[in-house]
Amino acid sequence: MKKLLLSLLFPAVVAAQSVTSSSTSSIPLTVPGGDYAISFGIDWACDDYPQNSAPGRIDLLDSSGTLIGRVNASTYRGSGDSYIVTGTGSISGASSWVAVYAPNGTPADAGLTATWTIPGLAAGNYTVRLWGYITNDRLLHASTVWTTTSFTGGTAVAPPPVQFILTTGAGSGGTVSPGGTFDAGTMASVTAFPDAAHDFAGWTGDTGGSANPVAILMNANKAVQATFVLKSYALTTSASTGGSVTAGGSYPLGTTVTISATPDATHYFTGWTGDAGGTNPTVAVTIDRAKSVLAIFAAKAAQTITFTPPGDHANGSPAFPLTATASSGLPVTFTVVSGPATVTGNTVSVTGPGTVAVQASQPGDALNLAAPPVTQTFNVTTVVVLKYQAPARTLLQSDQATTAVPYVLQP
Repeated sequence: MKKLLLSLLFPAVVAAQSVTSSSTSSIPLTVPGGDYAISFGIDWACDDYPQNSAPGRIDLLDSSGTLIGRVNASTYRGSGDSYIVTGTGSISGASSWVAVYAPNGTPADAGLTATWTIPGLAAGNYTVRLWGYITNDRLLHASTVWTTTSFTGGTAVAPPPVQFILTTGAGSGGTVSPGGTFDAGTMASVTAFPDAAHDFAGWTGDTGGSANPVAILMNANKAVQATFVLKSYALTTSASTGGSVTAGGSYPLGTTVTISATPDATHYFTGWTGDAGGTNPTVAVTIDRAKSVLAIFAAKAAQTITFTPPGDHANGSPAFPLTATASSGLPVTFTVVSGPATVTGNTVSVTGPGTVAVQASQPGDALNLAAPPVTQTFNVTTVVVLKYQAPARTLLQSDQATTAVPYVLQP
């Protein structure tokens, strides 16, 4: 059997005068619409060695007799057996044979079978017309060729399924499974793959939510995109007794968070433990994983004041120093609470006679509590003269004075 060749370059060489007769037979055909496949066969039988054969031929006509398409097939010298499709359609599944070859290589008895598919036919009634020929071939030998075309069946070709394209994409921080072409009505599964620094955040486009993977109904061309966000980690902050600390929270990877420790009035900050260190009450924490920090506080030390009584001083005396010390060693501040005096630093100046009250205080610092204030008093004295002041009249021996003793103090 020689290989079947598709050729549009070598039409069948059949002399018109060599065809002595032709005939047709018709077969009615009902087509449901769409692509339709017609199976056919062609046989050539010879009584000698022909130069050529007459063409096997099959026609398809619509209900009005209009030719829709045609298939011609023939054997001819030098090409074994071949077929030519004219009109609308395509040939598939062709199989051919040659039973007898002439001494010069031309085919004698031969045949082929094939399927002719005509696309896009309207639903309706059609006619398959089959041709037969008797050919007297005298170019090489006086021979007769009988050509028979047969119809072996027809069937509607199921249309290809409707398909839709799914396009997938990914934002920064990850990748996504590829899209593709899917039959209508099928469910396509798409998966997002975040990298080590990101989390999957959700879908945009023709689907939403954060399910991963996600199933997408393919009832149209669709496009989806996976979005990613930097991973977030928790920063937990706490404080020991005696103070407070900036609240923690959840922060994206790489964020620098500044936190501060604040002691209360009776404590001081001593340092950080956990995922922060040092004694600076403000510290920066870089978020690269879940972290926890603790602010440590200690109680301030108590202190007392020792204040030496200043003693009494005469009015007009020069300024004099006050002496007081705090157990913490911190400097003491003096304040005149009452009385005729002023104080500068630890030096007192009296401004007149009377009682003076002076208070010593120490407000404390970062490590020490304020000391209880201590107050000392002293008197500012002055020199006076006791003088007798005669009454306004003279008393008889039997009279009594009815006013105060007539003595006065004069400076």
